[in-house]
Amino acid sequence: VDKALTIFRFVLDMKTKSLSLTKPCDCELLLVAYSDVLDVSTEKLYSNRKDKALHDEIATLFFKIGSIHEKLHQYHDAVLFYNKSLKIRQIRKDYNDIGVILNSLGIAHAKRRSFKKAFRCFSDSLAIRKTIFGDKHKEVAETLHNMGNCAAKRKDFDNASIYYEQSLIIKKMNYGDMSESTAKTIQNIGMVNEELGLLDDAF
Repeated sequence: VDKALTIFRFVLDMKTKSLSLTKPCDCELLLVAYSDVLDVSTEKLYSNRKDKALHDEIATLFFKIGSIHEKLHQYHDAVLFYNKSLKIRQIRKDYNDIGVILNSLGIAHAKRRSFKKAFRCFSDSLAIRKTIFGDKHKEVAETLHNMGNCAAKRKDFDNASIYYEQSLIIKKMNYGDMSESTAKTIQNIGMVNEELGLLDDAF
């Protein structure tokens, strides 16, 4: 098992360096490579359940596989693997990773148009990230922006505006006024203001 795991890890490392997540065919190849490592890692875990590093690796593999499924627009599978990763992180109380997974899980739910589930994930992620990093961290801004997206998709433009404005304040503090991330939130605020009939504030 150890030898097989070493080989599969090596193959995965080579593929992650040579393949691109922007190409569906490359994503499929990476998915196979990640799954090979996951299968052998899981087999090894049966004989050594106290191996913390192996638990961490499996949680990371679940998350990576979920990310690739999301890239391939396979959102049901993305949610499935994100949840598997989340369960391990929750057991181990890896709160930083929990915040990251919940944010990604929220995005996947939103792409499935499961907006209530998405918003719940974003809210939980926001609470964790504020506790860990404080109110002005860039990861807090990221989650607030996603909450704005979710509210806008639900046609709740008043709350979308609030989340975007909160995100914008933090992004300006972290990235400045001219960053791509800041510009994206400003653009979304403009679209929401247009929906609300606030044309003077839309552009």
